[in-house]
Amino acid sequence: PHLMRLHAASEHAEIKAVYLTQMRRFAGVAVIFAWGLCCCARDLVAVWVGPGLYAGPVVNLCVAAAFLTVALYRPAGLVLCAMGEERRCGLHAIAEAVVNVILSIVLLSRMGVAGTVLATTVSQIFVTHLPLAARLHRKLGLTPRAYLASVVRPWLAGFAILAAATPLILLGPHVLVWRVGLAGLAAGAALALGWREGWRAVSPDW
Repeated sequence: PHLMRLHAASEHAEIKAVYLTQMRRFAGVAVIFAWGLCCCARDLVAVWVGPGLYAGPVVNLCVAAAFLTVALYRPAGLVLCAMGEERRCGLHAIAEAVVNVILSIVLLSRMGVAGTVLATTVSQIFVTHLPLAARLHRKLGLTPRAYLASVVRPWLAGFAILAAATPLILLGPHVLVWRVGLAGLAAGAALALGWREGWRAVSPDW
């Protein structure tokens, strides 16, 4: 409702501020979660979908990519709906469903369960979330450089900790407890560093 009022008053600058504030909140948490998934869950996902060539790595990366995209760009669709573009968002949702079905049929026979996961991820990212985000950014006059500077920069110190911990996790003992424990410590430190700029600055009017 607050965004609808701002749109009715043509307060696009305020809408942009609310949108970027929310993105700062989600960006770091989304990246940290996806990083932890890639570092720790490969073996578990491989067990889930089988030992095939594409199984574990493909599913793991698809889940991480889908989570990142939904966390970083799905709010763009919500903001567009508040700005009166429900029809466009609905058309993208229908197109996503159609592309998902077609890709699933094509990839299922070649890659198994991993093919359906890949089909869903591709359709979500390239048919719905990225196009709607690009549309919103054009309407708000938000450049990719400004978006990254506002959303990602507060979390850079935390991301550096994740980068430093990655080789220790992947090249260390092949023990799930070691990986999960070290990943948990790194994720906690990254969250602590990004808390002030990335998580605390949340508009209560969202």
